[in-house]
Amino acid sequence: STKSYTTPGCSSGSVDRQQQVKMADKAKPVPVLHPKNQTPLLVQAIAEFIVAQAADPSSIPPFVYKGIDPARQLNVVVDKLSGEAVAARYLTRSFGTPARWLCAGDAYLSSSVDEWLSVTAETVFNNVPALLRQMVAFDDHLQMRTFVVGHAMTLADLNLWSMITTNLNVYKANKQHFPHVDRLYNFLADEPILAKLGRQYATTTAQAAEPKKQKEKKSSFVPLKNNPVMGKVMTRFPPEPSGYLHIGHAKALVLNAFYADQYKGQLRIRFDDTNPSKEKVEFEESILEDLATMGIEVDKKFHSYTSQHFDTILKYCDTLIREGKAFCDSQSQEVQKEQRYKREPSPLRDTPVEENLRLWDLMQKGEGEGLNCVVRLKIDPSNNNGSLRDPAIYRCVVDTPHNRTGDKYKVYPLYDFACPIVDSVEGVTHALRSQEYHEHNPLYEFVLQLLKLRFVQIEDFSRLNFQYALLSKRKLQWFVDEGYVSGWDSPAFPTIRGMIRRGLTVAALKSFMTDQGSSKSEVNMDMKHLWARNRTQIDPVAPRHMAVEDEFKVKLTLTNGPSTAAAVVVAKHPKNKDLGEHALVIADQLWLEGEDAALISENEEITLMGWGNCVVKKIERDGDRVAALTGEFNPKGDFKSTK
Repeated sequence: STKSYTTPGCSSGSVDRQQQVKMADKAKPVPVLHPKNQTPLLVQAIAEFIVAQAADPSSIPPFVYKGIDPARQLNVVVDKLSGEAVAARYLTRSFGTPARWLCAGDAYLSSSVDEWLSVTAETVFNNVPALLRQMVAFDDHLQMRTFVVGHAMTLADLNLWSMITTNLNVYKANKQHFPHVDRLYNFLADEPILAKLGRQYATTTAQAAEPKKQKEKKSSFVPLKNNPVMGKVMTRFPPEPSGYLHIGHAKALVLNAFYADQYKGQLRIRFDDTNPSKEKVEFEESILEDLATMGIEVDKKFHSYTSQHFDTILKYCDTLIREGKAFCDSQSQEVQKEQRYKREPSPLRDTPVEENLRLWDLMQKGEGEGLNCVVRLKIDPSNNNGSLRDPAIYRCVVDTPHNRTGDKYKVYPLYDFACPIVDSVEGVTHALRSQEYHEHNPLYEFVLQLLKLRFVQIEDFSRLNFQYALLSKRKLQWFVDEGYVSGWDSPAFPTIRGMIRRGLTVAALKSFMTDQGSSKSEVNMDMKHLWARNRTQIDPVAPRHMAVEDEFKVKLTLTNGPSTAAAVVVAKHPKNKDLGEHALVIADQLWLEGEDAALISENEEITLMGWGNCVVKKIERDGDRVAALTGEFNPKGDFKSTK
């Protein structure tokens, strides 16, 4: 068709070209959608026209553009040709009508087509200023023309259509500046073949723009309960200074720190120092060091000890005894345990208050009958929950002075009594506890209600267990005491400092624990998953060096290797050039790891890292052990073909 189009209200002098150029240069990026691995529209368009106009379409061979399968499976391989314009010309000259599409036979018009094909959709894709500058040139050229070149559609017109369709978002946002281009584009877009390709392209880009429907990874951190107020949340990490922190503690630490940060609140670090017989200053200092290693800053304002509240806790216990809500039990621990198991009340449960106060006084002095007593709450001896069967809340410890209070106290509160009191008094809003304490939660809440203390919300999370990992501080202490390890920082220990000494990064540990989240599902984890996470942290920044174990090394002689040792410069990391380079010595003799040599067969091709391939021709053995290897260097070998 040679039908002419005129833009209403637009004459050749109605467009300010300087303003257009300035607009193009200052254009801001507009999101451009372009499907990857798709044959360029210019190539698809000319291929469709060639097939449509062919007398015998079956005579057109299949064609692939740079290894990509287009919608129409035309398979002439032009992947060695550079660019879509070259591919389009190739198709036209081989199977189409060069006189029409390339104006062949007219040197001037043919050269004009080549000129307008010098810039294509590939070269301006996602480059907004370059695209708009090209539109300025086209629009200026089309003021007095119906088509780009000549009086009919050519590859130059298909190229304009391809550029606009491929960058349609940008064009639509600026088309008011290009009335002559818009007139030709609308004409081209109505052509049946181009209209079909345009619809297909729009569908493909829409699909490419849609995010892939991946299985949504639910956050493993559940929101805190009891309507937490932003900026008012306080969590706490209450380690007992009776050992070094291990990886099980790391989860509790990370969880508490996460929620405090999430709600712009505070993390309190409190040492639960209620058992002087197990606690040491060494452990306390080590915990503070480990917290610093983990990146936890301990604010003095939010660093405390349960021992700071001993007087308060003592008064609460005294009040409960006076009110008849607690009693002193002098029976042996074994007898009390059996009675609790059988859900039987203690025969001393109804001892008069006066007698209980007398025994309580002896307990506080660490004298006489008081040494054999514990104070127990009166709740319900037959309760289905064992923790509510008149639990003990105070006991005597007289033979070991406390690290902070010395010999001031002879009685110390048990955890289940001290913890809710101190949490409430110190302003903790959410007490995160592992599932092992779940049955004790009713006791925690009972103590708060009994003493009329501020409510603290309990949040359960699952304990992190590792296969074949010993986390019991008592058992780990045995290994230390017996001299089987050098100390709590032994690389064989699952302590935080032991694991870090072994090579675990803090980033990997925190990332791994964060991924576990606050789920209540019990997990029995393989330690290899933690070390796998560690590799993802180390691998990008670890320089590569090579060595073999001296005791088990095996010599490999290359018959065609360099007789004189030389050094080649190689990167310390194949994917991180910032780590620098180092020298790799190459020669006709080199050492292999004994374990590797044992796996090699005669005439097998192997890869020498950083150098190349060689073929092992001869293997010498000393009994079952490989003693030496002889081979030929194969510089053209493909490392992908070796094991």
